[in-house]
Amino acid sequence: MAAIAKQQSPNTALSETQDQVGALQESSQYCDSLWNGEQGDEIAGYLGKTKQQYIQDCQQQKTKIQQFYKSQVFLDAVPQQTATLPNMNAMGDYRRYGNDLYYTETEKNAVYRFNLVSFKEQLIYQYALADDESGCMHNMCRGVGATDVVLSRDGQIIYVASLDYDQVFAIDLNTKQVLQKFKVERYPRKLLLDKQGENLYVYNGVGNSISRIQLKSGKITTAALPANYQEHFCREIDMVFEPDQKSIRILGDWANRPYIYMNTADLNFFELNFDVPQKVLYPVDAYRSVVEFYQDSENQIGIYDQRIADLVSVINVQDEPSPDQDKQEDNRYTYRDVYTRSIPVMMGYLADQYFYYAEKANFNRFSLLNSALDQQDLDIYLLNLIDETQENRQKVAFKLPSKPQHIELLENGKILILFAESYLDEQQILPQVLVFDPNDPTTQQVFARNKTKRLAQSELKVIKLHQED
Repeated sequence: MAAIAKQQSPNTALSETQDQVGALQESSQYCDSLWNGEQGDEIAGYLGKTKQQYIQDCQQQKTKIQQFYKSQVFLDAVPQQTATLPNMNAMGDYRRYGNDLYYTETEKNAVYRFNLVSFKEQLIYQYALADDESGCMHNMCRGVGATDVVLSRDGQIIYVASLDYDQVFAIDLNTKQVLQKFKVERYPRKLLLDKQGENLYVYNGVGNSISRIQLKSGKITTAALPANYQEHFCREIDMVFEPDQKSIRILGDWANRPYIYMNTADLNFFELNFDVPQKVLYPVDAYRSVVEFYQDSENQIGIYDQRIADLVSVINVQDEPSPDQDKQEDNRYTYRDVYTRSIPVMMGYLADQYFYYAEKANFNRFSLLNSALDQQDLDIYLLNLIDETQENRQKVAFKLPSKPQHIELLENGKILILFAESYLDEQQILPQVLVFDPNDPTTQQVFARNKTKRLAQSELKVIKLHQED
């Protein structure tokens, strides 16, 4: 699998637009301070204008700039179905089974189902907790509240963690009745069901242990995590099966070696000498993987090589192709100093059909012109999509409503995007679900219009962190 998908080169015939940017910048150079909230009296006097005339001229200039952004810079959104998900409080607790999304709401102590056909949400089950005197103001502080859900292989039962203290509930989807309660250890937060549907694995967040529930017999076996993996209460936790399901990869909280493995047969733990200590997005080959890592106070994406146990490259979004770029700049010390680069928010493959990357739009190239727009117009996210089944492999791009958290290809060929709760200018934006059809003729028309826009010209750049001898 390629680290980044090959694509047809972006449109580089931008000289006319660049000339227009230069002309707009020159004619608006004295308006920037006014647009940033200054009074402008001194500048009006310097220009030999009355303040009223100066303000009027700058308003006309602002209109021209806004028209330029609309016609040549901003991307359109695609036709889409959207809905808010006010009861999805954590993306990590969401599961999709066919056309249904299942998720939990910790404070309401409830589990919900959202149907991707009707686009409607249904409350499946809610459990009333007894009052306590812990002094905690919310459920997570108490170590309780629905936190994860999985569906049985026959689709008849859901298993929900922490509806009550230290328990996993089995709930009949038809009757909405609790069939069984399994007592595990302190604060179960993550569930895994094996492919046979016989064994349910539970990550006990406060108990620092993994429990295996044999669903047919009800037998529960628990193994304590090694001491190095027993850390703070609110840590991020996760666990996934290895492809053969003979072991589980468990995320702990130890920076240098964050993952440990557990045999599913005997619940014994082990480490891998050549493990990748970051979140793997997808493999490149037998030794290299594209990973997400944390550096310089932000999440970044790069390539990790197990042979040298280190990151060998970072992946940046470059606003536009730069044929005159100095090749010597590509090293550990300068890769983030280039004005036109930013970090991809997400990237990956959707089955064997699409390669995608999401980015926060970078407006640095327009410099002073940005002052003519509201900040909310500049705080936008874009999705770039390359159809690998098409011979021309052209990249298409469109505007997203907010920062994406999850993207996947549905069985019907449509694409599902989930957006977590976020804030813009202190205004809360609730979690959202979005579904669009990339093959819809109207969507294809949007793609075609967007191809000519400046924000559609970005490309991914792999930057080596080590100079080759």
